[in-house]
Amino acid sequence: MEGSLSRKTKQGVFWTAVFNAVQYIIRIGSSIVLARILFPEDFGLMGIAMLSVQFARRLANFGFTMVLIQRKEVDRSHFDTVFYANTLFMGSLTLLLFFTAPYVAQFFENPSVEPILQVLSFDFILRGLFGVPRAILRRKMEFKRLGWANTVSSMVTLATPVILAIMGYGVWSLVWGILLGSLSNNMMMFSMARWLPGLRFRKDALKDVFGFGMWVYVNTFLNYFVKNLDYIVIGKFLPVAQLGLYERAFNLINLPRMRLQQTIYNVLFSSFSKIQDDEKRIAQALTRALRYLSIAIFPLMAWMYFSAPALIVNLYGEKWRDAVIPLQIMTISGLFSTFNMLFFPVIMAKGLVAARAIRQGIYVTVLFSSVYYAITWGIEGVAWAVAGSSLVFLFLIVQLIVSQTRMTVARIVNSQRGGFANGLITVGLLVFARNLLLPNYSEESLIVLLTYSVISGICFVICHWIFVRTNFDSTLGELIGELPAKFRKLPVLNPILKLFRKPAQQY
Repeated sequence: MEGSLSRKTKQGVFWTAVFNAVQYIIRIGSSIVLARILFPEDFGLMGIAMLSVQFARRLANFGFTMVLIQRKEVDRSHFDTVFYANTLFMGSLTLLLFFTAPYVAQFFENPSVEPILQVLSFDFILRGLFGVPRAILRRKMEFKRLGWANTVSSMVTLATPVILAIMGYGVWSLVWGILLGSLSNNMMMFSMARWLPGLRFRKDALKDVFGFGMWVYVNTFLNYFVKNLDYIVIGKFLPVAQLGLYERAFNLINLPRMRLQQTIYNVLFSSFSKIQDDEKRIAQALTRALRYLSIAIFPLMAWMYFSAPALIVNLYGEKWRDAVIPLQIMTISGLFSTFNMLFFPVIMAKGLVAARAIRQGIYVTVLFSSVYYAITWGIEGVAWAVAGSSLVFLFLIVQLIVSQTRMTVARIVNSQRGGFANGLITVGLLVFARNLLLPNYSEESLIVLLTYSVISGICFVICHWIFVRTNFDSTLGELIGELPAKFRKLPVLNPILKLFRKPAQQY
C-alpha cells in the first residue's frame, strides 16, 4: 500500500507538472496578446469586477468538496449531497451578485462595473456543478484525467478573449472567456470523472462534512482578503489604470509561481490525506517537497527580478512600463507566499484548519494596516507592504507546522540550503552581466532579456550539479522514473533517461 501511494504521488506530480506547463504556456501567450490589444483601463475594470466575484466565491465555499478528499471514508450519498448543496449555494450567489452589482459600481464610483458583474454572476451556476467530479478525480489521484480536463477548459478560457479582443469587444472579451471556460470545464470534469449525481440528499451526510467544511469556509473567506486587500485599496483610492498596472505585474509573477506551487499542492493534499496519522512519513514527504520547491523558486525569482524591465516592455509593450518596479518588489512576496502555501496541504490533511484560520486573521490585520498606510506611496508602496506582511505570515505558519508535526525549524532551513545557494550564485552572475551590458544596451533590450535567461539556465544546471547533486538526482530520478514506458523507449530520450535511473536516496 505504501509503495502504491508513493507511485501514485510521483505520477501525480509528473502529470500535474506536464499539464501545468502546457496551461502556463497557453496562459502567458494569451496574456501577452491581450495586453497588446487591450488597455490598462480594461484590465482595471475587470480587476474591480473580479474583486466582487472572488468575494462571492468565498461566501459559497464551505469546503465540502475538500472534505470529500480529506475524509478516510465516504460513500455515494456524500458525493450527491455535496453536489446539490453546492448547486444551491452557487445559485443563491448568482442572484445576490446580480442584484448587488449597482451598489458595487457605486462604491468604486465606476458605473461600467455594473453590467460586467451582472453577466459574470452566471458563472456561479456553472462553477457549482463541477466541484464534485473534480474532487472525485483528486480523491482517486487521477491527475492525468484531471490535467486533461483543466487544460481543455484553460484553452477555451484563454483563446476566447483573444479572438473577441481582436474583434473589438474590449473588456467584454475577458468576461465571455470566463463564462465559456467554466462551461467547458463542466463538460470535461463530468466526462473524465465518469460520474453523474443520483437522487440522494441526506442530512446526516451533510452533517458529516459540515464541521470540517465550516473551518475551510473561514479559511477561504480570510484568504480572499489576503489575496485582494491590495486590489481593494488600490481600486478605491487610486485611478483605475493604476490597478490595471498592478494587476498585470502580479499576473506575470503569479503565473509561474502558482503553476509550480499547484504542481505540488494538488498532489500532496491527496497524498497527505491518506497518511494523515503517520507523522514520520508526513515529515519526510514535506521535507522533500520543500527541497524540490527551493530548487526552482529561488533562481526563478532572481531571474524575474533582473528581467522585469525587459519582460514588461517586450511582452506587454511600452504602455506598461510603470509596472516594472512593482513586479520587482513582488518577487520578494512571491518567494514568501510560495512557501506559505506549500504548508497548506499538511494543515488541511491533519485537520488544523482552525489553527490556520487564527493565523490568517492576524495576517489580514497586519496586511490591511500596512497596505492602508503604504497607499500614500502608490502601487510601489503597496507592493512593499504585501512583501513585509507575507514574511510575517510565513513565520506564523512555520510555528504552526513545527508545533503540530515532527518538522523542526532546523529541518526546514536545512531543506533550503541548495536552493538558497543557487539563488545567491544566480544573483551574483546576473549583477555581473548587468554591469557588462548596461553601458551598451538598455535594461529593456531583448538582448538583455535573452542574456539573463541563458545565464540563469546555465547557472541552474551547474550549481545544482555541484552543490545539491544528491537532491537534484533524487528529485529528477523519481519523476523521470515514472515516465510512461513508451516515452522511455524513444531513441532520443533513452540516453538522457539512463543518467537518472539509479535508485533515489532516502532522506
